[in-house]
Amino acid sequence: MAYGHLPTQLRTKLDERSKRYIFIGYDEKAKSYKLYNLGTCKVVVSRDVQVNEENEWNLEDSKESSSGSTM
Repeated sequence: MAYGHLPTQLRTKLDERSKRYIFIGYDEKAKSYKLYNLGTCKVVVSRDVQVNEENEWNLEDSKESSSGSTM
C-alpha cells in the first residue's frame, strides 16, 4: 500500500491531503513511483509517495470498501 500526495489544485479545504493507492513499481523515464488507483482503475505516476511496507493489499478489503458496505 502507498499513499500519494494530492496537489492543492485537486482538493478543497477539508479534503484529505493524500490518497490510498497500490504500489506497482518505478517509472523508467523519471524519478517517480507508479501507483494503481482502485477507484478509477488507472495508473498514476507521482514523486510524493509514502509507502507502507507493513500493510499489503488485500482483494477482499478493496471489494468491501468499493461496495460501500460497513460491518
